[in-house]
Amino acid sequence: MPRPPFWQLENQGAGLSRTAVLAKLADIVGAGHVLTTAESKAPYEVDERQLYRGDALAIVRPGGLVELSAAMALCYGSDVAMVPHGGNTGYCGGATPSTDGSQVVISLERINRVVDVDSVGMTLTVEAGVTLEQAQQAAADAGMLLPLSMGSQASCQIGGNLSTNAGGNRVIRYGMTRDLVIGVEAVLADGTLITGFGNRIHKLTQDLELIAELELPVDHAHNGISLLSDGMMITRNLEH
Repeated sequence: MPRPPFWQLENQGAGLSRTAVLAKLADIVGAGHVLTTAESKAPYEVDERQLYRGDALAIVRPGGLVELSAAMALCYGSDVAMVPHGGNTGYCGGATPSTDGSQVVISLERINRVVDVDSVGMTLTVEAGVTLEQAQQAAADAGMLLPLSMGSQASCQIGGNLSTNAGGNRVIRYGMTRDLVIGVEAVLADGTLITGFGNRIHKLTQDLELIAELELPVDHAHNGISLLSDGMMITRNLEH
């Protein structure tokens, strides 16, 4: 038997009402960043190929890690399903909500800072909402090359590149995106913040619901990059 939407379960102690959840989300990220009208939600409810269409309860656009963590903790505690949304360049409908109006789409478009470019340590730190092209340009401006490259780089986001372990046009030489990762800072479904900064670890997919930031370490070698993520992206092995 299909599970009813969460607002039908409120009398059973399964969370807040729909109205209450939306009001609290507005308190967290600002009313202007909780989209609930059909017109404002439409761009987030269809996939790149126009094959999958959904109907979200709301589109929530946090402006940083604190807002992201608080919004996810609220949804998790209120039994509201969440759908992460990046550049929406995927072909499998993974960023498209269901059609029952019960899910909140979490857009990372405002978590989009280039946090640090270290030309000495050869690292680039960017947030998950930064597009791949913006990350490439930040590296280029510092005289370095971020090798990760693909046709959708003007709109795909670093968080999506990492979460899908993208390959790209230079995968034979530089490896998959996970081969570029040396650290991750992410927010789990319950709002818990985890960080791998300072540890030389490979990116894992289990339990990572949203990538908040990424980081990429880089040296003068020509054998690839390592990516250090904190919701930010660091590249190691950027080339001069």
